[in-house]
Amino acid sequence: MASRMISGSETRQSRARKVVEDIRATKFGIGRSQKNPLAPDMHQAITHLAAELYQKDLHFVMELVQNADDNTYAEGIVPELKFILVEADVANVGVEWTLLVLNNEVGFSQANVESLCSIGLSTKKGKRDSGYIGEKGIGFKSVFLITRHPIVISNGYRIRFNDAPTPETDLGYIVPEWAAQPSDEDLLDCIGGAKLPSTIFVLPIRSDKVQPMREQLFQLSPQLVLFLNKIEKLSVQQLASSHANKSNAAANLLKSMCVQRHRIPSSRACLSLIPNTCSHSVVRLSFSNQEAIYHVWQQEFPVCADHEVDSRRHVKTCMISLAFPLNNKRIRSHSEPDVYAFLPTKISAGLPFLINADFLLVSSRENLRFGSKWNTGILSRIPEAFMAAFMFLLRDVHHLSSSGIQLRSIYSFVPCARLSVPELGFVRDSIIEQMKQHGTILCAGNVGQYLPLGGAGHSDAGCFFCPPHEARVIHPEFGQILELAAKANIPPPKALLCQSTYIVDAELAETHPSLFSVLKVASYDEKEYIQIVRSPAWLQSLTEAMYVEVLYFLMYNSTQLAISMQNLPLIKYLDEKGNTQLLAPEHKYEVPVYISKIPKDELIVSRWRATFQPWLRVQFMPTKTVKAINITPAEKQKSLYTWLKKIANVEHLSVTSFGESLIKRCTERKSDACLTLNAMHFFLHANYEGYLPHGPDLSRAVKKLPLIDNSGAVHQDFSGPILLPASVCMWPRILLHNTWKGDVIFLSESYLKVPSFMSAHVEAEEVVQFLKMTIGASDIFDIRKPPNVRMPIQAPWLSADDCMSFLSWIEALPCKPSNLMASLKESSWVTTMNHGYKKPSQSFLHIEQWNGALQCEDVPVVNAGFYGDLRPFTTILTSLGMVTEVADGVGVNAVAEHVKELAGQGANEVRSDTAGRWYRYLRLHNWMGWSGKSTQKLIWVPGFTPRWSSSSALGSWKCSDECVIDDSGGLFHERLTILSKVYTDELVLAFFQQHMGVAVTPGTEKYCQLWMDWGEKYGFEVTEEACKNAWSIIAKGWKTCSKTSIQFFKAKCRVPYVVSGKIQLARPTEKLSTALAADGGAGGPFANFDSSKLLPPNFQAASVGSKMSCWRLGMYRAILGYLANPEHGLSFQARKRMLMQLENVEVLQVEEVSEVQYTVSLAGKAYKASKKGYARWEKGQKRIYVARPLNACNKVKIAHELAGEVAKGVVGVKRVVLVEGLHELLLLAAGFEFEDSAVQQLLLLRNLRLTVEDDALLEVQG
Repeated sequence: MASRMISGSETRQSRARKVVEDIRATKFGIGRSQKNPLAPDMHQAITHLAAELYQKDLHFVMELVQNADDNTYAEGIVPELKFILVEADVANVGVEWTLLVLNNEVGFSQANVESLCSIGLSTKKGKRDSGYIGEKGIGFKSVFLITRHPIVISNGYRIRFNDAPTPETDLGYIVPEWAAQPSDEDLLDCIGGAKLPSTIFVLPIRSDKVQPMREQLFQLSPQLVLFLNKIEKLSVQQLASSHANKSNAAANLLKSMCVQRHRIPSSRACLSLIPNTCSHSVVRLSFSNQEAIYHVWQQEFPVCADHEVDSRRHVKTCMISLAFPLNNKRIRSHSEPDVYAFLPTKISAGLPFLINADFLLVSSRENLRFGSKWNTGILSRIPEAFMAAFMFLLRDVHHLSSSGIQLRSIYSFVPCARLSVPELGFVRDSIIEQMKQHGTILCAGNVGQYLPLGGAGHSDAGCFFCPPHEARVIHPEFGQILELAAKANIPPPKALLCQSTYIVDAELAETHPSLFSVLKVASYDEKEYIQIVRSPAWLQSLTEAMYVEVLYFLMYNSTQLAISMQNLPLIKYLDEKGNTQLLAPEHKYEVPVYISKIPKDELIVSRWRATFQPWLRVQFMPTKTVKAINITPAEKQKSLYTWLKKIANVEHLSVTSFGESLIKRCTERKSDACLTLNAMHFFLHANYEGYLPHGPDLSRAVKKLPLIDNSGAVHQDFSGPILLPASVCMWPRILLHNTWKGDVIFLSESYLKVPSFMSAHVEAEEVVQFLKMTIGASDIFDIRKPPNVRMPIQAPWLSADDCMSFLSWIEALPCKPSNLMASLKESSWVTTMNHGYKKPSQSFLHIEQWNGALQCEDVPVVNAGFYGDLRPFTTILTSLGMVTEVADGVGVNAVAEHVKELAGQGANEVRSDTAGRWYRYLRLHNWMGWSGKSTQKLIWVPGFTPRWSSSSALGSWKCSDECVIDDSGGLFHERLTILSKVYTDELVLAFFQQHMGVAVTPGTEKYCQLWMDWGEKYGFEVTEEACKNAWSIIAKGWKTCSKTSIQFFKAKCRVPYVVSGKIQLARPTEKLSTALAADGGAGGPFANFDSSKLLPPNFQAASVGSKMSCWRLGMYRAILGYLANPEHGLSFQARKRMLMQLENVEVLQVEEVSEVQYTVSLAGKAYKASKKGYARWEKGQKRIYVARPLNACNKVKIAHELAGEVAKGVVGVKRVVLVEGLHELLLLAAGFEFEDSAVQQLLLLRNLRLTVEDDALLEVQG
């Protein structure tokens, strides 16, 4: 097709025409008479061959392009090929449309013309190494697909071919004819312009091919010129009828398309990096206001002997070209070819780049000969060429920045997807395998990871590439965290500094996920993420926003219960010093971490954190961390808080929830008073600062706390009254003994001792108000239902004001506890004017209303000067037994009790007129309470002064048996109290006689005792008058005496006898008794005293022993020494009273002591028994009878009973402990007959000492 066009030169046309005529005559025998017999067969063969090779209407265009690229062009000319579709019959052959093909080559030669007139005789055969891409020799014949009469105009040649056999040769297709039409003027009129190109093909289009041509011409791919050797510009135009506007051809342009190739030479830097066998260029294709840039990599490979074929016998090297669309815009559809043999094939395998090589094609040029070893050799070299180009682009992309290439876009050239052409699959697989062996993965340089410097993986641009097996794809969210940290100059995690793998560039991982799947690039797994995060220094150096993103990442991308996460220091918290620490989930119970639900709540809880550290450890997540969480979306916040709770038990904490935790811990540790106290103070503080306002919620919470009483004991779930601490309450003055313990809680003073950080603001009064409002603590007088227990009361008890308050409280109680009332009634707490503290029942109110019957000094009158006016409390005082009103008999019991109390106390200073008024008042009100109590000392006898007392006008108390109203004989003035000599008021004496059983005169038994006492006194003289008086009474009452008394009297009785004119008493002899027995009278013994008849009939006196030796001083010392022991708590007055019972008591030794009779109950039956005694104290007779010892054993028994009698007589039988101790001491002293010096030594050994008062008393008694 490379023919030369000669414009208007007759000589050139003549020469060209002669060449055509020679071909017609020489080759086809035109002008001969005989035709070639093979012509019809050759015609049919050409027809079938063209039909089989070129089945597509547009394929002839590819052949024309190939021919144009093989043409020769003048230097300085931009090789161009143009297709013009014009609606005109340019050749005047009867068609409507004509296709004009214009090429600015140098023009046809004679050889070219001869090639057109032949089959398979191409001028380019054997010239592959010279850059020719055509070789079959039948390319031009493809135009017959659309035209019947193609015309070639070039370099003076104007040749027309016909598809029908000529009459002269019976051949078509290859027989040339000279074409006069169209002329050059016709062509210029059609296409416009001033000059025609050197070569023009005029192709009248068959009517059935017009529409396909109109559609397909404009579908030519711009990549068509990419791999051409020479053609730089390719254009297609559609023009209207040439008759429409002959003056302006441009106005006839209906449609156009133009592709122009621009080669951009590589920079010197690039050229220096390209091997000699390789070349690189940047090709820009301009197309319809679009532009596509390709990096074209060419690499020459030697042809292996195993891949040689005959058709390429002389070719020793093979050039492979790969075109990479750098701006990622291939101007083509997905169905367009990606394999070229300089011209596109029909192979569209799905490669992301274009391949061009000297492939062997099938005759149609639409496909490769895949069975050809030549093609196999080329295909096997493609992976190598790809890797060379790929690595060049990766490492030198900064030198290619002017071309618009981006580093990460280079990875789009990797054939990740499976190819649709199986025969090319091994190429793709081989590329992938080679990618795996090289450092092809771009590593992230902005995440702080360690990248080896200057290694093979480094590019000049500072990028680092590693093999796929060393690369790890990181989650984009985590990668972003690392990137932000690196930008903030935060040192990377330790794991990134010493790892053997490298993090893939994040953008690359995001844009090319399939690449990493194909290259088997692993993604970081959960353990690896945790290993990176396991860098406390890195975590703490992150900003709060970054740290929160780490938490979110782990939440969404880790297994909740992963073992590796359990020991990961992850959760931020503030320690006791305010430093940020990290908590591993496995320590969540040792270090509980909380998030302050309300920011200000953290302030107060933090103040208390150190206080509660031993019981409830609270570590807060830093406030700035919480703020960073809270600015994230609400749903994410909720999920994160839930996750933190699950893995590390991180909970929201408010003042309320902290208080609930304290309550729970207090409940668990019920006996921990310190915890309970601090918890109460926390609630107080929270209330004071306004965190927990007063209300039902606060009260319910505080009431769940245990309570601490004043002994430090802790009480849980107490429902009784609660009293405030003693220092702010009245109860200590009221409850002198803690008798309410168990029924009432007395709060500890510790409640008032708030921590130092509170004491400057919270005072005791505020604590008290808090306790009142929350737990209902109160003072004693606020209790409406006090415990029903006894309350011991000791005087002095209450002040006047307290007493008033107490009475008001008791009176206001809806239900007065019986035991409390009993305690008030039975305790001596009422302050009287002259009588100290008395029971209410012993006290008198408003004594002036008693009309003179009694005076203030007579009875305990309430001290109005101390209390003030108690009349408003008359009701409650009356219920307590106080005498509050005047009425007949009212107060008589109180007066009697007062007298009895004074008598019991041994009061020895009582005014006689006072005593008279007592007894007169009792007689007037017929008091019978003392009748039958003859042994109780209730009769005051004034004026008795003991020998040992230096005081005067002292009196004593006597019982009824010790008194008589009158002693007419005058014999008992030393033995009995003669009341008529003391009291002159007949009412008083009548009270003694009628109400207290005092005898009017001494009775018979008293005279018997008087006579026996006289008989015991050695040398005692008795007057005759005394004998007559005594025996006259004895005789009169003899029959009234009891048998026992008579027997005892007989045993002790002495008879009078006259010695030297004096009457004395002596033991009667048997003879005297016999003589006297005969003179018994009916009136009883001594009915009429006669010295010759002394004894009554049948009277026989018994022998009475003598007095024992004097051991009184040693016994007194032993008794006082024992009673003075401070452990017994006996006052000197009490000891004195006890000892004085031995005053004037005689100790007599007798033959025997009468038996003691008693009753024994056995098995429900009563048996009378008796016991022989060895000692007995007769207090009424002031005598102690002791049996004479018969032997050593008998002597021990006597000493034992004597010590017991004295101990019981002195102390009283009810005081068992004192009796036993004194008994033991006296028994020891009796062993040495109470010798005084021995007793002193015994007391010294027993660590017993007499007081100064005891020594004085003993000196008086001695």
